[in-house]
Amino acid sequence: MTVREHFFNMLEKVDQTLSEVEEQFEDGLRVGAYDDVAYHEAQLRLEQLNQELEGIVKSATPEQKEELERAVRQIRQLENRMILKR
Repeated sequence: MTVREHFFNMLEKVDQTLSEVEEQFEDGLRVGAYDDVAYHEAQLRLEQLNQELEGIVKSATPEQKEELERAVRQIRQLENRMILKR
């Protein structure tokens, strides 16, 4: 897999993971009973994704780095939101 393909696959993975985690978290908030195990698993997924992004940034072009940094910010924003709303 080329760096470019890996980059696009990673961005797709970020979007998918963010959507899944956010939906799961919002559903838990609506019901009023967010499972602690699910919460910690979601936080772990986001952290692992963040670490994967950090590894890709090293071989990315300047334009790709900008997009990857934006993805990192989105992950951190969701992590922070989850912490604050919990």
